[in-house]
Amino acid sequence: MTVPAIEPPGKAARSSSRYAEIIREAAQLFRERGYAGTTVRDLAKAVGVTSGNLFHHFGTKEAILLCVVEQGIGQAIDLIERKRSTKRNPRSRMAAMIGAHLEALLEGSPETKSIMFYEWWSLSEAGRTAIMDMRDRYEAMWDAAIAELQGKTSKPERRRVKRLLLFGAMNWTTQWYRSGGSMSVDDLTKELMDAYF
Repeated sequence: MTVPAIEPPGKAARSSSRYAEIIREAAQLFRERGYAGTTVRDLAKAVGVTSGNLFHHFGTKEAILLCVVEQGIGQAIDLIERKRSTKRNPRSRMAAMIGAHLEALLEGSPETKSIMFYEWWSLSEAGRTAIMDMRDRYEAMWDAAIAELQGKTSKPERRRVKRLLLFGAMNWTTQWYRSGGSMSVDDLTKELMDAYF
């Protein structure tokens, strides 16, 4: 069965300040209310446009979610690659990756917060297919870093389980972490490194 593609906005639309504003507001609303709990009217009101104008930019509500998820994953990948590239050994590179993931998740833009972990399942099959390459690239970065740290002799299934457990621990911090509380992102990074590596 062929999955129909979701038409993303064109290059000109993506470069406009209105596009960036819609993505930012949509990410915030999806995070606060969930994708299903956010209407097109809510999105239009938050940005100060009509629903018709919103559809002019994106076509569908799902196209907006797809753009939010793509941007969120892209920002997280960029941050992790940038921070990881400054470290010299496998252990410090893994710590940099964990710190960057947590930073993106807990202190980043609305697009890189829990939206990319908790709302992508709201996408249709076509939408999920569209982000699969980015998700696979993200997971492959982690699998390679775990293999580098623990040796390539460890079985791929074990590395995958370790990655999934680590992701679960990192992503769950959105449920309880409070900025300015007793623990910083650096503290959380140290705890996770001690627990998993």
